[in-house]
Amino acid sequence: MSQERIQELELALIVTDDELKVRVEIDPRTAQDYYDAMETEEEMRKFPKPTVYFDGCRYWLADGQHRYWAAFRRGYKSMAVNVVEGSHDEAILAAVKLNLNHGLRFQEGDFPVRQAMRSSPMRTSPFMFTKAHSEASTGQFRCGARRN
Repeated sequence: MSQERIQELELALIVTDDELKVRVEIDPRTAQDYYDAMETEEEMRKFPKPTVYFDGCRYWLADGQHRYWAAFRRGYKSMAVNVVEGSHDEAILAAVKLNLNHGLRFQEGDFPVRQAMRSSPMRTSPFMFTKAHSEASTGQFRCGARRN
């Protein structure tokens, strides 16, 4: 069983990897509703905490894409998240499972999991997956080393 903890985490450290998105795109109406509702950081903290998977190096956003983007657009530097110790692959599976049970209803084109699993590190080298994306998202070349 994975260890979980609540942690205040800098938004810049959260990787919003395309393989973890079970939706084709962020729903603009939902993102705007969340943005409007997060007028203050106190209001943001009333929302359910996003879930990230920490593989010892990166924090993979498995659940809470709309909440993350609303906070990011508001200019908040950090937010409380549910941190689960686990791999990128576990984060992919959790993203699907968590979104089946809540949030927006699925629409045509959503749920590109088969595509994600085909390109998943479970089928390739663990060092090849989304390296460029994660570096661009987090400002890191490798764990702990930030770009200037």
